Amino acid sequence: MLLEDDPVTAYTTAYDAAKHAGMAVLAEQNLRATSAGGHVAIERALNAQFPVFKDYRRLRQRRNELDYPTSAEDFSSSEESARAITRAEAIVDAAEQLITQKVLTTYD
Repeated sequence: MLLEDDPVTAYTTAYDAAKHAGMAVLAEQNLRATSAGGHVAIERALNAQFPVFKDYRRLRQRRNELDYPTSAEDFSSSEESARAITRAEAIVDAAEQLITQKVLTTYD
């Protein structure tokens, strides 16, 4: 429903799913992002370890553009949001695999 009725919220929700999946991976490693710069920290920690999370950066940047628009052009189409959902699903799936396979390095 959100794709057609509110594509910006659909995009943001897809990003939130990817973010929470990334946070879960980091939590399994005893890592967590701080409140200051946390979204970027999640991105950097994930991308430094796992190439499969490369799409997280674009999702984060675009979500930021949508949440803090600078022009009337800053909106999302249902097609763009559908692509974001597909990317977020891949990130969630990758996070689930990493966590369930117990292959993550734990930091103290």
